[in-house]
Amino acid sequence: MTDPEYIVDHEQKLLRAFEYHVSGNSTEADALYREVLDANPNNLFATMLSRLVKMQFSFARMSKQSALVQLKNGGFLPRTVIDVGAQVGTPPLYEVFPDAHHIMLEPMVEHETALKKICQSLKSAEYKLAAVSNHKGVVALEFSNDKQFSQIVESNNAGVNVRSVDAVTLDGLCTGWSYAGPFLIKIDVDGQELDVLEGATGLVIPENIFVIEATLIDQEPRFSKILDFFKPFGFVLYDIIDALHRPSDLVLWQVDVVMVHESSPLRQNKRYF
Repeated sequence: MTDPEYIVDHEQKLLRAFEYHVSGNSTEADALYREVLDANPNNLFATMLSRLVKMQFSFARMSKQSALVQLKNGGFLPRTVIDVGAQVGTPPLYEVFPDAHHIMLEPMVEHETALKKICQSLKSAEYKLAAVSNHKGVVALEFSNDKQFSQIVESNNAGVNVRSVDAVTLDGLCTGWSYAGPFLIKIDVDGQELDVLEGATGLVIPENIFVIEATLIDQEPRFSKILDFFKPFGFVLYDIIDALHRPSDLVLWQVDVVMVHESSPLRQNKRYF
C-alpha cells in the first residue's frame, strides 16, 4: 500500500510545479515534473504537463535571442557584431553581446534616428547609412511604402519608390577599419543575402559565425544556395531559428540559418545526452 504522506508530497510537488509553469518559470516546473514522474511514471497530469513544457522550451529555443544565448554559453564571444540590414535595430544582438563593438548597416535614412539612439545607449557602437552588396559604389534601392523593406535593383528599373544610395562590401568595410575578431555577422537584406556574402569572403574564416535570413519557397529560394556558398569554406549549418510560416496555408516560408565552421568548438560534442 502506498504511504499517504508519499501521495500528498507528490501531489504538492505537482501543484507547485504547475504554479511555476503558469508563472513562466518553466525551468523549475520541468524539474518538479520530472521528480514526480521519477516516482510515478504513470502520473497522467505530470506526463502531459512535462510534454507541454518541453514543447514550450523548444519553441523558445528557436528564437534569435535564445540561439545567441546558446552560442554564448558554448563559449562564443564576438568582439565585433555586424548587423547588415539593421532597420531600427536588432535587440538580441546587443542584449546578448553588450560588450562587443556593434556596427549597424542600413540603407534607409528614415531609420537613422532609431539607430543613432541605439548607438548612444551601447558601450561601443556605430552605424552607417549604406546598402551592402558585392561591390562598392552608388546603387538603386527600391523600398516599400512603409520603408520597412528594401532591396538593390537595376537602375533602369527605377520606379516611384527607388532612390540612389551608397553601397559598401563587408570586406571593404573591415579592411578599411581595424575591427577585432571574432565576428558575428547577421544578414537580412530582403533577398540579396548572397550578394552580401560574395562581398564578405574575407570574413568567412573559422573563428566567425553568420546568422542569415533564408527563404525556402519563394520565387528564388535562398536556403540551399546559402548552404552551398559556405561549403568551400568548410562552414556547415549549425542551427535553424526564427521560422516564419506563410499565413495563407502555414507552409514554412523562411528561417534564419546559423553557419559555423566545421571545426568550431560548438560542434565537438557528438553525444545526444
